[in-house]
Amino acid sequence: MKTRFLIIALCLGGLASGESESRLDQAMAKLEKKDYVGALADLQRILEEPQPNPIVHYQIGVCQTLLGKYPEALDSFHRARAAGIDGWELWSGLGMAYFNLGENSRSREYFDRVLKSNPDHPTAHFYIGRIELKEGSYAQAEQQFRKVLALDPSHDGAFFSLGRSLVLQGRIAEGKRVSEQHRNRQHLRDRLQTLQEMASSPRAPAETFVELGSVYVELGDRKNAILALERAERLAPGTLLTSLARGKINYFEGKFAAAEKYLSQYLKLRGDACDAHMFLGLSQKAQRKVDPARESLRKALEFCPRRTSLLSNLAELEIQRKNLKEARDLADEILLLDPASPTGPFLVAVCRVYRKDPVGAEKWALQALQLNPNDPEYHRLLRHIYSAKGEPERAKKHAKQMQRLLKKRTSTP
Repeated sequence: MKTRFLIIALCLGGLASGESESRLDQAMAKLEKKDYVGALADLQRILEEPQPNPIVHYQIGVCQTLLGKYPEALDSFHRARAAGIDGWELWSGLGMAYFNLGENSRSREYFDRVLKSNPDHPTAHFYIGRIELKEGSYAQAEQQFRKVLALDPSHDGAFFSLGRSLVLQGRIAEGKRVSEQHRNRQHLRDRLQTLQEMASSPRAPAETFVELGSVYVELGDRKNAILALERAERLAPGTLLTSLARGKINYFEGKFAAAEKYLSQYLKLRGDACDAHMFLGLSQKAQRKVDPARESLRKALEFCPRRTSLLSNLAELEIQRKNLKEARDLADEILLLDPASPTGPFLVAVCRVYRKDPVGAEKWALQALQLNPNDPEYHRLLRHIYSAKGEPERAKKHAKQMQRLLKKRTSTP
């Protein structure tokens, strides 16, 4: 599992000057290129100079950690501290070194210190989660890994460890689902590397850049996705090749009308494209075009696997059209397809609400909440259910939870 580390920490100390500064810059450039052996050699040479910058001890510790030399890294971090370097970056380095040396309590001590200074530091949450996992506190480990993913959705280590923590709690289906998501992400990253190598050829065709852009979209890297698509359009101007990826980008950016335009264009080129129909339906749904969205999502089912996300969006549209039987059939299919997903119980609960059955709705809504306690919509539903049942205190409790989670969602960059 790859260690995440802050490589350049200018806030830890002043920069060197003259020739020493040039050597330090050279070492930092090697670090960024993952030439840890070369960087370490450069940094150790700087230590031979009179009055070397104390930050060099810290950066040597970084290199030693990344090379798996944990006792040496620990010594370097302590030398940095003795030289006057301090702060959460250094505490994080000490925490990693102690963790890899099996000193869990010392590691936790330093990562707790990091979180007091920087509560939203994903690396600290990740290592505390790994400590909880080592010590058999699987539920606590799960919460730490979920915090990491809320702060950094691309953290592969947290994805893998979350799946493991769920399996160890006996939540086998849910753990397998998370592990499958992790494998899909790894596949995308492997595909990205292959496409980047193909795109480096001066004869790379437009199709390569289109696919590269699509992979960037799936990984959430919209900036590089747009650059790849612009390159494709320069190579093949006036075609619809890039419309699918551009439609997805606009959808994720909340530009639903533009997404609808691009996706409709692409479907003129490829009428059997699963993703184009699905994202077209989602874009129309976001614009409250209920009937066109329903038609697009039903068309997507002809070409797409029957995925939870697709079925649930279609079920929501059926509920809006008061087609409760169709919505309940889709919810039942989700329950069979993915028992660990909260979406199935949530949709059943909504159907029960529409059928004026608050008792049945409560049972299913609580099941959805148990599967995912951090979705504000589940608390919103329970607030409505308890209001209908004449239980104002319980309704108020879920209203507060809903507001807290919504506030947290809007404040997260």
